[in-house]
Amino acid sequence: MTSPDKATVAEVAGKVYDKTGREIMIGDVLKVYHFTGARWRKRYFMYKQAMREATLGEGEGKADYFFVSHLNMVTEGQRDDGYYLCRDGSVLADTEIVQGLDWHHDRPRARAAHLTQGDEG
Repeated sequence: MTSPDKATVAEVAGKVYDKTGREIMIGDVLKVYHFTGARWRKRYFMYKQAMREATLGEGEGKADYFFVSHLNMVTEGQRDDGYYLCRDGSVLADTEIVQGLDWHHDRPRARAAHLTQGDEG
């Protein structure tokens, strides 16, 4: 396997992709796999929303994240027990964009070379 060049690694830094290869952006509603039921092996999902960008850490450990809400409909200023999603160029295999502020089907899909993490050279 060939290692990606520096431009490819820099191009995906600060982005994260759903299972179809589309970039997740602020405002997107995400369908996230939750568990498989014991009876009839039904798959259950949760719905989340990418709310805002955040930078966590200091100095060399600083990284870009999305704050993801659980869609619990809290008013502005109240605490939302969401979570942070690292924007490190990874593909989230159990996450799919189901709705976006713009038409997410028109977003270009990332090529396989752009979805490779790290520099193995």
